[in-house]
Parts: sequence; C-alpha cells; structure tokens
Amino acid sequence: MKRIRFIGHQIQFTLWRNIHLSELIPYIMAFCPGCGKEVQADWASCPYCSNSLLPTVIQPNPQQLPAEQSLSIQLVNKRWFPTIKLTVIFRDSLYGLNEQITFGTIARTYTAKLANGIQIGKIPLQGITVFSGAQGMISFPSGHTYNVLLTTGSFGPKSMTITDLHDGRIFMISC
Repeated sequence: MKRIRFIGHQIQFTLWRNIHLSELIPYIMAFCPGCGKEVQADWASCPYCSNSLLPTVIQPNPQQLPAEQSLSIQLVNKRWFPTIKLTVIFRDSLYGLNEQITFGTIARTYTAKLANGIQIGKIPLQGITVFSGAQGMISFPSGHTYNVLLTTGSFGPKSMTITDLHDGRIFMISC
C-alpha cells in the first residue's frame, strides 16, 4: 500500500479507483507545514515547533474585492476591399479602457490606430502568405500593453485574440 503525503492542508495522490476520503484516513501521513516533521492528522498543533495544524480560513475584505476584470472585443466593421480594415471596440474594465481600434493593412503589416488617429501598434504577418496569421503588440497612451494575434485568411482576419501582457487575461473574437 502506498503512503499518501499530507502537506499543510492539501492532499496529493493518484487514484486507481474511486475511493471515498474516509477510506484513506488510516493511511494518510501528515507533515507539519512549519518544520516538515511527521505528525498525526488529528493533532491541533505540532509538538516539535508548536505550529498550528488546523486549517485556516481567510475571509476576504469586502472593500478589497476586485471589480470586473474581463477583456472584451466587439466587432464594429470589417472590410476587405480595396484594403483590409477591421474596426473593433476594445474594453478592459480593470484599467478603464474603452477604445475603438482600427486594424488596417498595407504591405504585409496591420497597423492599429485609435479613433483619434493615434497609432498604437503594428502587427506584421508571421509568414510568407496571408494564411500565416499576424502577431504584434499594441500599447495604449495609458501605458497598458497587449499582444494581438490575428488568424487570417483570403478575406482578412478570421479571428482576433488579445492577451494582457501584465496578467495573462485573454479574449478572442471571430471576425
């Protein structure tokens, strides 16, 4: 029979069949998160270092709960003739961004511009053909930077994925 290591208050093991946790209690080895020595699973504190072995529940402070933190993209317009142009509304409620961005292409590179004409990035094609997709970064005047990935086809972008480079939040839209 394999022993199961109990670290802090988390149990890590592989089940070969469905087992109820009560069946495992006699075989669980508990270890103190403070000193790492073996203790019994039902002890309230470690006899070696006096560290508490009881689970702690952290109550969130309601004043510090995060606001809505999602990214969103709304397709406004897509044109493929005479030049490819994609217009979206980009929202990042975490940073208070709500901007119209137009991605236009000439000579294998999409240029991203805000509604007021400020260029915020270039997204070059990644390969020889338009089917290779395009990837690059956009940076808003506020300093927030995002990675943009365009999946492309014969008639321009098929999908757009924007990733926040600071915390990894991602949003994708089909175009």
